Amino acid sequence: MKSKIRPLFSLMPALCLCLSGCQFLGIENPFQKEGNDVIKAHTPFVSKHENDSMLHLTKSQLQKIGLTTCQVTYQSLPVELILEGEVKENDYQTTPVLSMVPGRVEDVDVQVGDMVKKGQILTTVRSDEVAKLESELLEKVMILEADMEQAKVKFSLAKKQYERNKLLYGEGIAARSNLELSEGEFEEARVLVKNLQDKMNSVVVSTKERLRLFGIMPKEVDEVLKTRKIDDVFNIVAPRSGTLIERQVDVGQLVDSSNKLFEISDLSTVWMFAQVFEKDIRYVKRQQPAVVIVDSFQEQTFHGVVDNVGNIMDPKTRTLPIRATVDNTQDLLHPNMFGKMVVRTATKNALVIPAEAVQKVGEAHLAYVQKSPDTFEERKIQVGPVYAGKNEVLSGLKQGEVVAVKGSLELEGLAVKNSTE
Repeated sequence: MKSKIRPLFSLMPALCLCLSGCQFLGIENPFQKEGNDVIKAHTPFVSKHENDSMLHLTKSQLQKIGLTTCQVTYQSLPVELILEGEVKENDYQTTPVLSMVPGRVEDVDVQVGDMVKKGQILTTVRSDEVAKLESELLEKVMILEADMEQAKVKFSLAKKQYERNKLLYGEGIAARSNLELSEGEFEEARVLVKNLQDKMNSVVVSTKERLRLFGIMPKEVDEVLKTRKIDDVFNIVAPRSGTLIERQVDVGQLVDSSNKLFEISDLSTVWMFAQVFEKDIRYVKRQQPAVVIVDSFQEQTFHGVVDNVGNIMDPKTRTLPIRATVDNTQDLLHPNMFGKMVVRTATKNALVIPAEAVQKVGEAHLAYVQKSPDTFEERKIQVGPVYAGKNEVLSGLKQGEVVAVKGSLELEGLAVKNSTE
């Protein structure tokens, strides 16, 4: 019987694997020192004789392993670009919050990261300038109201006099000239009341518009007119619902329309920015599907669409920026996260096997090809990327060949054992 001999340099890594495997079995490894790395797998043996790479299993070994197999087949796989990227807020769903009211900040009720609702109070500002406008409005309105009261009294008297002269003239008692005089006085009083009312409306409306520029709503002005009380403290409210992603204000700070106090963003969708190398630009187009993977949730994928491809190349990196809008309804993606953007550019027909059927040994990849029900050949293969649990096979296998899937790791262990005997 031909003995199975492997070169010494091949046996040494295999011996390391056996020793490192002792720990997994609960046996102390006498060669492993704390802090040292131990080689995980054996170096695959390449022999001129096919039988040297064969593994012959007994019936009991097959039952213990619980081995399963599958055929090497062609399947349609996506052609993908994997790009480094960064998550940012969607600018189309982001709103800055300004203080149109000049004044001093009295209180701040929110922090970065808070979820806020539209109309929620974010901060309060005390403003002497707005208080001055309200004071001037009240003063003008009160003067006009006093004039209005006098005008209404004159109007009431003029109306009564006109109606009395009209009645007397109808009975032939009063002269026509008296009737015409009282009618003129009545009309003059009516016009005065109307003019005063129009003037009051004009003053209120113009003040409301001036205060609206400061962000003061008309209903707040109506409240001032109703209560006759000037309120110099005003609320700055959220213009939309979303996440508070920026805060640039503190109590006591002087603010005006040039200051951005907060920024609110609806993060139900976010942007993922990435850079495409010059050689790959031709593959990237708008409306291509994109998948985002971030370090915090490596087992989870987030789906989006490429919606912007830049026009200006970075002269230093020779890359072009692209952007994808990504669904974030689960609220797991946050601005400034790093991750990968996978852009599907096309499809191809490729040989595939389950990723579980591939064992990595150092820099090499191995598969175990079934030659008979109890015989497997250890074969070195070249593989491409994994997609949906399938590993693309670039070389080393042919369509229709059968490889071990479940139990391929155990076959590797047997190969190590055989190489040391």
